[in-house]
Amino acid sequence: MRLCATATAGAVDELLSASTHADGPARCFVEHAAAVSFGSTQVAVVVLLLSCAGGWVEQLSGSAVVTGDDRHAMVRATLA
Repeated sequence: MRLCATATAGAVDELLSASTHADGPARCFVEHAAAVSFGSTQVAVVVLLLSCAGGWVEQLSGSAVVTGDDRHAMVRATLA
């Protein structure tokens, strides 16, 4: 499942690295990715690092309820 998060973050990273923003291009990296039990439900959780050439770093998280294919939930959690 981490592979799904990494592939999704890689696509986002490709878009961000081409940015012409004044702070410079940004980068996106997967720090953690897992499916966790939350009561009777499985939830995909992803923690990302978003860094910019301007020197700032943000730690972001996203989650999505697993309703079928856990890989799809991991992609949704990465984009959340």
